[in-house]
Amino acid sequence: MRNGLLMYQIYCDQCKMSNGDLTPFPLTPFPHRGTRRGIAEIMRTILNLDISLGAICRILERVSLACAPETEHIRENIAEAQSLNIDETGWKSAGNPRWLWVFVSSVAVFFRVASSRGSQVLQSVLGETFSGIITSDDHSAYNKYHN
Repeated sequence: MRNGLLMYQIYCDQCKMSNGDLTPFPLTPFPHRGTRRGIAEIMRTILNLDISLGAICRILERVSLACAPETEHIRENIAEAQSLNIDETGWKSAGNPRWLWVFVSSVAVFFRVASSRGSQVLQSVLGETFSGIITSDDHSAYNKYHN
């Protein structure tokens, strides 16, 4: 790090190429919010790599499939936790409501994007019953889940 800039160098073991000397990269939040177009711009800006949106979608799908077994393992760990902090926050995606749920235990964090803010999301992550303690904002879904 120099003068508030992250210095980086990219090297590919397969093709034996790098992006050259250490390159400065400002440590400021990306304005892209994780969009596919934002990923393409980051790849172009940092790695000097032009990549299509279709390629990014295919890569994200492959990564998602590869991570599925570990994601399920984390969900199972969360469902067996002694205590959880749970919260959900909403936004719109193409005009449709979505909620990002977060389940936090002492050893793991699990995220679920759902089209619902209801108790069925809790059931899909935690199972029919949860024997531990849930700390939440007391949204009605939590009360319905416990009853």
